[in-house]
Amino acid sequence: MSRITFVLLLVIAALFTFIEGRGLTREGFLGTRLDWIPALLLYVAFRGSCAQALGLAACAGLFRDSLSANPLGVSMIAYALATLAAYRLRELLMRDLPLVQALVAGIAVGLFQVVSILALWIFGYAPLVGWETLAHLVVLFGCIAVMAPLFFVMFDWLESELTYKEQPYSELRPEVEIRRNTGH
Repeated sequence: MSRITFVLLLVIAALFTFIEGRGLTREGFLGTRLDWIPALLLYVAFRGSCAQALGLAACAGLFRDSLSANPLGVSMIAYALATLAAYRLRELLMRDLPLVQALVAGIAVGLFQVVSILALWIFGYAPLVGWETLAHLVVLFGCIAVMAPLFFVMFDWLESELTYKEQPYSELRPEVEIRRNTGH
């Protein structure tokens, strides 16, 4: 992944976090607010390096924590763990298949939510957890599973538009010999 694409994904993560933090996305089915950041993180984990994936996870987590009531660092830990798990599994998965992208994105958003709740409990907070939390996880899983393959298509197109392609051929034909002056 090129640097320009990575910087653009950082800007998109900040924009998604701002939109979610401002409440510009209304609650959907069962009052669930959608979080699109795990799909971005999954894209970077599947297409970029480990440093890029963890860097975007750290920045997105800090963006989210700075605009929410969470203590600073809780989302960063959760995003980093979910991203690292996806990065480590990317060689084992057929990551170009939309079904795999959808399932892993859904699992990543579920892992993020569970790790966030556990981190809040560890830090001494008392998050509200009940049967409704499970319903919210199911809705998030379904929405992210639908949107993740679309994000992959969109960001792959963006990557191809922002980077140069290697020329697979040479200007010289291979059958042409170069005459050298050997001094004879």
